[in-house]
Amino acid sequence: MTVAVYKGVPWELRGRGMKDSLRHDQRVKEAIRKNLRELIAEEAIISSDGNKRVRIPLRYLEQYRFKYGHPQSGVGQGAGKPGDLLGQRTGNGDGPGSGLPGDEPGELTYEVEMLLDDLTQMMLEDMALPWLEEKHLRFKIWEDYPEKHANAAVYMLMDRSGSMTTAKKYIAKSFFFWMVRFLRLKYQHVETVFIAHDTEAQVVPETDFFALSNSGGTKCSSAYKVALEHIIEFHPESGWNVYLFHFSDGDNLPYDNAVCKTIVEDLLVHCNMVGYGEIHYRDEASFYGGTAQSPYATSTLQYALQQITHPRLMSVTITHKEELYQVLQSFLQPKEVVAV
Repeated sequence: MTVAVYKGVPWELRGRGMKDSLRHDQRVKEAIRKNLRELIAEEAIISSDGNKRVRIPLRYLEQYRFKYGHPQSGVGQGAGKPGDLLGQRTGNGDGPGSGLPGDEPGELTYEVEMLLDDLTQMMLEDMALPWLEEKHLRFKIWEDYPEKHANAAVYMLMDRSGSMTTAKKYIAKSFFFWMVRFLRLKYQHVETVFIAHDTEAQVVPETDFFALSNSGGTKCSSAYKVALEHIIEFHPESGWNVYLFHFSDGDNLPYDNAVCKTIVEDLLVHCNMVGYGEIHYRDEASFYGGTAQSPYATSTLQYALQQITHPRLMSVTITHKEELYQVLQSFLQPKEVVAV
């Protein structure tokens, strides 16, 4: 048998490094996909400026290998006999230094650097704006010829009232962070509108939207009203696919819920879809991984919106930051327009 040799090195050995590298990259991607629920809520990623590489902690991916040894008599058999008590932990195991010391190494982790766009592509590759239709582009002079594009305008409404704690606000901002990344990566003709509200609402720049602090009471209809007026003036249904997403804790003024229901019904006439996300946390500990308290019951606002029987109104509830990926999947399920 003839073996190809290049500069003294067999060809199959020269190609092994590349094969191992490709296999390693594939295993890294698989590990990232398996940990998307945790990674998507990483504070280091959410707080980045969106243009840098991000560091992703992963468990060490060790290659399988055979380990040879010199077995001795009694391999696989420990001291004592069945039923003997070999050791006993002291204390309840919660305090530092309690119990017997371990003799096993800890789990190794290392950090992988990725471009944020690459991570976004991996996370959201199976998602899309639902019920997206072709629309004619606006033209400024008579000589222009209209072309069909999926023009989209996405309205992002966030409750910034005093009841929106740090944990609740983090969830809302995280959702909108990934929404913006998704839209700019996947669509060329998309406009974003940011609306923040307490008892009053206003259209704000993107940087202010993500930096606003909490204050005031809650009147959600103020945000819906501003959005409706803005849509009619700048993004009419005839030329735009319009989507609206609102995140709140549902702690709304009681008399305002009926007003919200009426305005949302009007919004559904002008929008391809309206999404409402309600954040349920009784305390910060449940958000940060502590023992979860009993979640709030459905708020009066969410109950009022659930009375609207429209297929393009979607309502979700989130009780932990790791559910963020599932919420994105719920809102961004591809759905085609049915021809009539």
